[in-house]
Amino acid sequence: MRNIKYYFIVMVLGFATGCVQTAEQLPTKNTQVAMSSVWDTPSKIPANSSFSLAPNFLDQIARHHPELKNIYHYYGQAISDSLAARGFQLTTGEADFTVNFAIALADDLNDGMISKHFGVTPGLQESVESVKGSFLIAIESSLTKQRIWRGAVQGFVQNNYTDRQRVERAQMVTNMVLKQFYNNG
Repeated sequence: MRNIKYYFIVMVLGFATGCVQTAEQLPTKNTQVAMSSVWDTPSKIPANSSFSLAPNFLDQIARHHPELKNIYHYYGQAISDSLAARGFQLTTGEADFTVNFAIALADDLNDGMISKHFGVTPGLQESVESVKGSFLIAIESSLTKQRIWRGAVQGFVQNNYTDRQRVERAQMVTNMVLKQFYNNG
């Protein structure tokens, strides 16, 4: 009977599709990262396809945090680098798909708002001593204007990081979430 229950649980978990959620546990709470992604329209995009970037600046947030402009630049470059490494081509003209992304702090965009408007919440727990930030990314077909895939990553803001460390963190986070896009199409 115990084996039947175990088999049933494994079967139920196996049928839960559409959402992939992973949490990377790093040595300290400050460096923890949680991630979640979901396919809206599973499809394979040919490697030579072109893409454009569409950073979504949340105006009210940008006014309170002028340093976000640099953070957007780091994440935009990390997205471009990751996609280019997979054979996709950045274009400023007509693209096959668009990569929309946004960055926000928990005080400005909480988990409830992310869940309601974006539909994917990694669920990194709040911390009294650290500020939680979110990186939201969505890939949309330029032809159909329908969202293909979306992912969200949450981590704690590292105020003491150098610019180089911020670039490395953006690359790590971007590669981690886009891996879900590359592997599940």
